[in-house]
Amino acid sequence: MTWYLETERLKLRAIDSTDARNLYELSAGPRVMEFLSPEYDSLEEAEAILPKVVARNERYGNQLALFAAIEKGSEEFIGTFILRPDRHAPDGTKNLEIGYRLKQRWRGKGLGTEGSLALVERALAQFGARRIYANAMPGNRASIRIMEKIGLGFEKAYTETDDCGKTVELVMYSREYPSGPQSRAARPLLKREALLLVSKQDCKARPKGHPCGGAVSPESHEVKV
Repeated sequence: MTWYLETERLKLRAIDSTDARNLYELSAGPRVMEFLSPEYDSLEEAEAILPKVVARNERYGNQLALFAAIEKGSEEFIGTFILRPDRHAPDGTKNLEIGYRLKQRWRGKGLGTEGSLALVERALAQFGARRIYANAMPGNRASIRIMEKIGLGFEKAYTETDDCGKTVELVMYSREYPSGPQSRAARPLLKREALLLVSKQDCKARPKGHPCGGAVSPESHEVKV
């Protein structure tokens, strides 16, 4: 088995042809999908879509991909992480999206932050990323908290139309790295900043539209990330 990266508690590998059931069961979890649209309505649908996922991973040599997250102690599949280019600039590696989705019983243990920090470091060290971003629904405080902990800051609130034709409100968090810091410098910097970003005292000073406070003022966007 070739692991993309390992952290203290996690091993990540690119999703492959054996993962249909893993993806379906993750998508079927009601608490996991509370702020997300189901990706697969059945195991058969997951099996049908999986080749496209694998092909997209292979396009980037399984380096920018949808990753299976395995918990080291149990060797259990516990969710997915993603590191990928902006969908409107698929050949670029300087503007990368991070995402994460964990099974309910593995949430609240710091694993989302642990895996995401490792991906930020990889994005900077291997790809020289200049911008990293993530998005979530405004009510998904757990996901937003991870964004803040890994050093991303609120950028904007906006709306988009999902695959079912439903208009949804989202918030985007991002950070620019104009000097392209290497991974050895990224983790201490991110941890120090996280102490400031998650401070409740900062809520009142956050921009209009921030989910911590103030009214959301959606913008109309065609871009789906």
